Amino acid sequence: FTVAQATDYHVSPPSGFSISYLNTAIEQTATDLYVSQWGSDSNSGTSPETPLKTIQYAYSIIYPDSSNRRTIHLADGVYSPSTTGEVFPVGLMEYVSIQGESQMGTILDAEGTERVMDVIDVHGNTISNLTLRGGLPSGNSTHYWERNSGGGIRLINTSIGISNVNILGCSANRSGGG
Repeated sequence: FTVAQATDYHVSPPSGFSISYLNTAIEQTATDLYVSQWGSDSNSGTSPETPLKTIQYAYSIIYPDSSNRRTIHLADGVYSPSTTGEVFPVGLMEYVSIQGESQMGTILDAEGTERVMDVIDVHGNTISNLTLRGGLPSGNSTHYWERNSGGGIRLINTSIGISNVNILGCSANRSGGG
């Protein structure tokens, strides 16, 4: 692993494996993180003045636990494959919430490449103040329901808070275009 402590974001399920951490290259942080379209993934991301560029990288370095919940704060801007190099779907991690700066100004746009968000086995987190757009379910899965459902956001075995979130221009062949 490139990180010192793997979470369910890095390996799933995190139990049942014998994991050795050798030559870890990425330093994890146990703080809230900030992401901005004008940021850089070589920044620390620990303040609005030194933001990261991608949500994916923020997830790779954030280190939460049940007693230290964290938030990834997104500045207004468009996070997409063409603008920031964002990788979709964005998956919500246990104990980490995502909060945009404003509902209409913070946009996660999958540009028709994949579903926007995939949230599986996550409880008690929140998604707030953002817009999800341009999502289509993945055609890569062997399971019919996985590749045809949940264009904007797919929720499986999950209870999270969703507030001030727009879902626009997303579609699916089976169910859950939004």
